[in-house]
Amino acid sequence: ANILANRDPARMAFQKNIDQLKVFVRNRNLPIHLQHRIRDYYAYLWKKRLGYDESSFLDRLPSGLKNDVELYLKRQIVDKIPLFKETGEDFLNAIALNLKPAIYTPGDLIVRQGDDGHEMFLIVKGNVKVYKNESPESELVLNEGSFVGEIALLQNVPRNANVQANTYVD
Repeated sequence: ANILANRDPARMAFQKNIDQLKVFVRNRNLPIHLQHRIRDYYAYLWKKRLGYDESSFLDRLPSGLKNDVELYLKRQIVDKIPLFKETGEDFLNAIALNLKPAIYTPGDLIVRQGDDGHEMFLIVKGNVKVYKNESPESELVLNEGSFVGEIALLQNVPRNANVQANTYVD
């Protein structure tokens, strides 16, 4: 069982990250709350089976096969977004191939009101709160399948609200 467990690349990456965290903490005297946040982040990656670098695996594939795999995986995300329902296949494929994964931890500010917007965000997992500086008490919570940042991107105007991660957000 130990030999099989060590062959799992996600498990090996998780253990390597935890070992590096221990060394880093020992050498840098990191506050306990930051130690916990880092450990929780790697635990999240482990739980989601994202603890190893899929992109380096995909990069070793021939370009046609790599594009087919990426398109298959990312189209599942794009197809769930209502904004794209009335668009054509070529547009959807172009959007899918240009998606870049990102993970935000609870409390991370993903979008800051007033900043320029050069991208939009599709929420695959988790939830975020959207609020304006002038009325932080009137927040809106968005979940999986929602999107944010499209107004600034499409209209070339500054961001009109803050977006903050409530949970881990993919």
